[in-house]
Amino acid sequence: TCTVLFEFAAEGPDDLPLRVGDRVEVLEEVSAEWLRGRCNGKTGTFPSEFTDYGAGTGDKHSACSVHFDFEAEGPDELTLRVGDVVEVLDEIGDEWLLGRLNGKEGRFPRDF
Repeated sequence: TCTVLFEFAAEGPDDLPLRVGDRVEVLEEVSAEWLRGRCNGKTGTFPSEFTDYGAGTGDKHSACSVHFDFEAEGPDELTLRVGDVVEVLDEIGDEWLLGRLNGKEGRFPRDF
């Protein structure tokens, strides 16, 4: 199972449309870039890099769901809303993470 990090609009009849935060049951790896999975009662293919299954270029990043709103206080921080799914890129000490959300990278508190 993987979590969707970026929206994917189906471009063909075999594609699986995905929304950020969807949970997808991975059925098989079609290639290095594509997976076949099941989500919301539909089955199809989707890009692995749009999920935490294959996020990044060869690196396996994780994703986390946001449980509390957080307002960025500086240009190096991410503003978070409850329900956002953030791709976690790295740990910054014990209290902060480096992440990517909607194409923007920044740090955010680990406990949000």
